[in-house]
Amino acid sequence: MTKNKRLMHPIWIVAHRLFRNYRLLLFVYSLIFLSIFLLINISYSTGLISNPSTTMPEIWDSVSISPNIFLLVLGIMITTLTLSGFVSNGLTRRHFVAGTTLFMLAMSLAFSIIMLIGYPLGNLTLQAFGVPWDLQYPHLLSMILNNIFIFFGYFSTGWLIGSTFYRFNWKVAAPLALISYMPAIGMEWIIEIDNMPYFIKIVILVVVSALIVALNYVMLRRVSIKRKLV
Repeated sequence: MTKNKRLMHPIWIVAHRLFRNYRLLLFVYSLIFLSIFLLINISYSTGLISNPSTTMPEIWDSVSISPNIFLLVLGIMITTLTLSGFVSNGLTRRHFVAGTTLFMLAMSLAFSIIMLIGYPLGNLTLQAFGVPWDLQYPHLLSMILNNIFIFFGYFSTGWLIGSTFYRFNWKVAAPLALISYMPAIGMEWIIEIDNMPYFIKIVILVVVSALIVALNYVMLRRVSIKRKLV
């Protein structure tokens, strides 16, 4: 009974409905992402990608940008497409913000695992063609944590941009959206700093992530609900 009550909590309802609404899109994208990476590996190993200045780390870095952009765009759409539906069914804006945050954290973890799968997938592909693997395996925990923060940063930044346009007219929202994009860039910059203790990085990333969520709540807590678009 307690478990059922917990699953019926408004925050869980929001997170579950968001996952149900976007699970097919996320699944299809994951398959496409891994398929493209597999094709790139095959092309590299068979000589179709013959640029001598192109290395597997560079290819991997280029491919890994795709999830960031995908989550950014998905985040931009969430408020506009779902907020009015949740509120009209009796859920509060606070429930929406908390449930959406939980959903984004779960998806960030899922995409981090997908990125991790890319390493053995690429290794096996190149080994099948007799090509040496010149991309070093990263430290598992640090890679997962870094990717979670990066994906959550882009996902929640897109959400903040979408919330900004939802609340304000485009003349006000456009310049604010440019500012709203800064946290994602800042989180990437923090992760790439070499001479900063990792614990300090984590603390800063947690604070920035919490700030993005808080700004979303500030944007939405008293916003007028607009007619649902779809």
